[in-house]
Amino acid sequence: MSSILKMISILLCVFMFACGNSSKNDDKTDTGETVTDSDSDAADTDSTDTEPTADTTPDNPDSDTDNPDTTPDSPDSDNPDTTPDNNDSENDDDTDTASEQNDDADTEPEQTDDDADTESGPTEAEKCADTGGIWNGFECLNPCDAASCSNFSYATDKCIPLNSTVYYCECEDDYYWHGEKGGCKTERPALGNICTDQDKCFSDSEEMTCPAEDEDFFGQDFQYADLGTCIPKAFRVETISGHNVVVDINTKLMWQQLTETLSWEDAVSHCENLEYAGYSDWRLPNPQELLTIVDNSKHGPAVNTTYFPNMPSDTSLWTSNKYTDSQPYSFSSYSGEISFNSTTTPCNVMCVRGEELFNESSFTTDTINGKLVVKDYTTGLMWQKEYQSSQTWQKALNYCETSTYAGYTDWRLPNKNELASLLNYDEPYSNFPDMPLSEAHFWSSSTYSSIMSAWRVSFHTGNVGYYFKTGEFYVRCVR
Repeated sequence: MSSILKMISILLCVFMFACGNSSKNDDKTDTGETVTDSDSDAADTDSTDTEPTADTTPDNPDSDTDNPDTTPDSPDSDNPDTTPDNNDSENDDDTDTASEQNDDADTEPEQTDDDADTESGPTEAEKCADTGGIWNGFECLNPCDAASCSNFSYATDKCIPLNSTVYYCECEDDYYWHGEKGGCKTERPALGNICTDQDKCFSDSEEMTCPAEDEDFFGQDFQYADLGTCIPKAFRVETISGHNVVVDINTKLMWQQLTETLSWEDAVSHCENLEYAGYSDWRLPNPQELLTIVDNSKHGPAVNTTYFPNMPSDTSLWTSNKYTDSQPYSFSSYSGEISFNSTTTPCNVMCVRGEELFNESSFTTDTINGKLVVKDYTTGLMWQKEYQSSQTWQKALNYCETSTYAGYTDWRLPNKNELASLLNYDEPYSNFPDMPLSEAHFWSSSTYSSIMSAWRVSFHTGNVGYYFKTGEFYVRCVR
């Protein structure tokens, strides 16, 4: 009996093994495990699940791109191990598989022209740059389209956009660009002619929409720069003998892009002996020259890093002038402030070359309508000889805007560069007639990047710094 049971068990095992193999073979036929296009599509679908890209988004707006449908259309797909009953069923499965392949193909996104541009073509910003325009995020603008440099005397036909609204024309040799209102002139722009790059308006505590003429805080730096009272900064980068240099279009000074860290004495020697970009006439810059590269809309560093990419974010740079024998003036790369340091303090060095730009102010005093005015023939500015004391920043703005001194009604609070142009960095620190030199700080119309402070200038020390707008300092108006 046991022998019979063993024999039955063996036959059952053989039968089950044979059925299992047949089922597996049929399953392979149903699911298409041989390498077909559907396998490739399935692989593509899996890839889409794990690494979605913009190029795989289907054109069909009804498709669910977050959950691509990879489930076969056949209702038998939930039971893939079911053995087909006959050959007709196998043919139906083949048809279903082909249908699945067609469905998968339908879910493949069609490549549009936009996709092709994204993959290989230039962006709109790049196209704009190729035409010499400025991309503002929405459209390509070029102020040179409406400008004709040939209309300016001593200008070449070369027009270069600085931003979406401002341009400069290249001038002939020995001429300098003075902005759209000034054109090309033989006079070299001084610090007091160059804009600070302030580009917003501020109250005592926050950024604000620029106020109207009869509103509080009217008369700020940016408002007058926008009216063309100063020359916008203009730089270009040139590669000479394998070294990058920055050329200031306004002053024609040439700057290194690199900085070193040295004591003051070593810094002087370093620049005097430097051979760089094929030139050997490098020198340490003076304070006013460093102020011409400051971008007052930035801090940390306070320069345009498009042109000065190697400027440290928070350090001091040496200048060529001294406050005392042991304290040379230094320039803060973080804020753009001019102060002083010990000669032995390691500071950064960035050399410059070209005709030195320093205060050559030529002041004359005239009496107009019973009031004394001081004319600076270097900058072309007229100053009130008289000044006010103990004014907050807001009151200083208002005082100048409402002043009718000497019969003029276009007085304004000077910007940071205009005010600093009255310094000469040699005791006494200004040649302006009767300038109060004892602890005398004067307000400028320029806000420091912290917003709650504004720039002020000390004619006692030569410091160009900043203080809370609620502080009270002297006021001298300009026009």
